This record gives sequence, structure tokens and C-alpha cells, in this order.
Amino acid sequence: MLLATPHNDRRPRWQSIATRSTYPAFERTSKRRKGYPSETRVKRGLRFVHGDKELVEKLGRNDPCPCNSGLRFQAVLS
Repeated sequence: MLLATPHNDRRPRWQSIATRSTYPAFERTSKRRKGYPSETRVKRGLRFVHGDKELVEKLGRNDPCPCNSGLRFQAVLS
């Protein structure tokens, strides 16, 4: 069985496949997690559902401070 690689290419076959730019398993991706549109449009604060339930979103340590200072909530606490 003959391979489709040229004879002057001395790289192992797995290396030539892995470095192809069209191979989907090796596409470059951002290191940051991409948020879903529903996650990026979440409103913070108090919300009411059907008038009798109150939903309150708790702030995490790395969330922006609600005072709009531009700092993370963790930095404001310490």
C-alpha cells in the first residue's frame, strides 16, 4: 500500500496529519471560554417571576463589582 505523502517528506505520518490546517481536531481556539448568548445577556439584580417568586443572582468572586468601579467583587471585599 502506498501513502499519498511525497518521498522527500521524512516526517512521521501522524505529524504531517496533525499539522494540517484543515484538520478539525487541531484548529486554533480561544483559551477563554466563549459564553453563550443567553449567558452574556443575563441581567443582574432582583427579578420577579409570576409575582410571587423572587430570583436574586448572587455575585461571584470574579464578577464585576455592582458599584461600577471597574474592580472585581473579590478585590472590593479585601
